[in-house]
Amino acid sequence: MLSVDEAVSFLDEIKLQFQRDPGKYDRFLDIMRDFRGDVISTHEVLVRISALFNGYPELVRGFNQFLPAGYKLEPSTDSSGRSAVLLNTPQGVTMYPRDYARRDY
Repeated sequence: MLSVDEAVSFLDEIKLQFQRDPGKYDRFLDIMRDFRGDVISTHEVLVRISALFNGYPELVRGFNQFLPAGYKLEPSTDSSGRSAVLLNTPQGVTMYPRDYARRDY
């Protein structure tokens, strides 16, 4: 189980990584609010977080502590060497952005 201190520490890491673009931190909070409010599914959270954290491998790995069993995000690269995120779910593995339309969250 995740402690409050660990969650706060991760939020601080997100703020630090996005200090030059605070709107990204706000988007993270919006994604989490939408999830808590049952507006979006776990899968949609993974897609949105993958888009937001793509290029920030520490954040991608750090977010795993919040995911239920059977779900995992992994920093990766696509066939052209660009940053990507592998989305591991009980349904299988997909890659963002290759397997999803590019969206800016």
